[in-house]
Amino acid sequence: MFRKRKRVGNARPSRTELHRAAAVREFTDRGWPQSTAALTALAMHPFDDGVEPVNGSWEDRTRRASMAFWMQMRLLENPESVASLARHALTGYRETAIAAGDPYYARRYDTTLEQSA
Repeated sequence: MFRKRKRVGNARPSRTELHRAAAVREFTDRGWPQSTAALTALAMHPFDDGVEPVNGSWEDRTRRASMAFWMQMRLLENPESVASLARHALTGYRETAIAAGDPYYARRYDTTLEQSA
């Protein structure tokens, strides 16, 4: 299955959670819808600090893909174009997680894509 790290007490947010929150705040300050900002932040930071990927080999591919997404996203100004690119990136992440047999991340990306539709 997957290994989940437990938070103890009032632990501070993880590094990835802080980065996602900062990205969402930056995008909403630009006037983007909250849903587009959250979708883009997840595509930029595809892994949760509390859950390690089941098979590490797909993690490297997904990290490279997230960097490629970020480079392409910087060139776009239109939030709808960025949202479309983020959905495409998350679909790729989901397919990679399914191929690697990682149920947590496959479900995580699938749920996010369903909510953004």
